Amino acid sequence: MAAFRAYDDPQHGAPLALCAHDDFIRLLAPSEVTQVAGSVPPSYSFHRHDCCWLALSIAVCDDAALLDQSLDAVFLGAHTLSWAAMHSILHAAVTAGFSVPVPTDFSTAVKAALVWSLPNRHLLRRITAADFESLPALSPALAAAWWLTTSIAAWQVDGCLHPLCQALGFIGRFWDAPSRDLRSRFH
Repeated sequence: MAAFRAYDDPQHGAPLALCAHDDFIRLLAPSEVTQVAGSVPPSYSFHRHDCCWLALSIAVCDDAALLDQSLDAVFLGAHTLSWAAMHSILHAAVTAGFSVPVPTDFSTAVKAALVWSLPNRHLLRRITAADFESLPALSPALAAAWWLTTSIAAWQVDGCLHPLCQALGFIGRFWDAPSRDLRSRFH
């Protein structure tokens, strides 16, 4: 049985993340999860953004009754899912039957998740603004950047965030400062 215990690297900090040998992340993207040399017990390193990208592809957000938890208050490139939310989303999907037929990398896992989530939407965990946390601030801040004024709710189609997942596949890891540079695909 897979575990859901990934966390930010305590030595290097986010977006570097660590997981154990039996963590679901390591099992679904073995080519992008690397063993940390000399770690006892063995731990594995990966980019936190990839877990967030996968979680967004197998979550729903169409509950209008949660007005106080509206995703209108959460912005692309300014917020990310918390570890607790990512673990809960992944656990719900795996328990409902999600798997990656031929695990290789995160891109393959996200593609499998997007296809699997469509007929299984009723089994997916709902996300709210409470599931997000702020990304580290960039210096200097780009106040006029489009992503700082584009809410996650704007990416919602039929309660899923599939358009956002497609965009993340194109623009890359928004956590990293270089990905927000004026010459990046983000712009």
